Amino acid sequence: EPKPYLEACLRETGRLYSNTLLIRMTQKSTNIGGFEIPAGTLVACSPLATQRADASDSSGGIFNDSRRWLPERFLPEGAYSEWFNKGEFIQFGMGPHQCPGEKLAKTMVFEVILRAWMENYDIDVVSGLEEGAKGVDGVGAEPAWTEENFWTPSVRGGDVMVKCRRRA
Repeated sequence: EPKPYLEACLRETGRLYSNTLLIRMTQKSTNIGGFEIPAGTLVACSPLATQRADASDSSGGIFNDSRRWLPERFLPEGAYSEWFNKGEFIQFGMGPHQCPGEKLAKTMVFEVILRAWMENYDIDVVSGLEEGAKGVDGVGAEPAWTEENFWTPSVRGGDVMVKCRRRA
């Protein structure tokens, strides 16, 4: 059964916290942003950087309000509802390089793990959210690419702690 908000939440989380690095080899000489890239050159792109660059500034980003967790942007009526027109999640790669296990992983996440949590538990955040903290919506995790490198996020705040209560 379709779960549009749950899927939007997973897409938005993957957009903000992707651990993917896209590496391709140029097949022919090409020009990117005024730089000539010879054929046979390895080119890397970090979705962590590209997905968090804001469209409203000079960084040339894709998303508006890119540092906020807004799953609504991926709902059917959202601004990016057609962004993943084949149903891919960026963390599984895209096109001919797409992970062959994506469908199994999505089934496990949607139908087994999250359904069991959502149907059987109440989950409350008890600590770790800091108003005005660096990071996404006060969580304290921040993209390290802004300061250190082009790969992994670095934690700048306390761990987010949750309390789970099994429903009666």
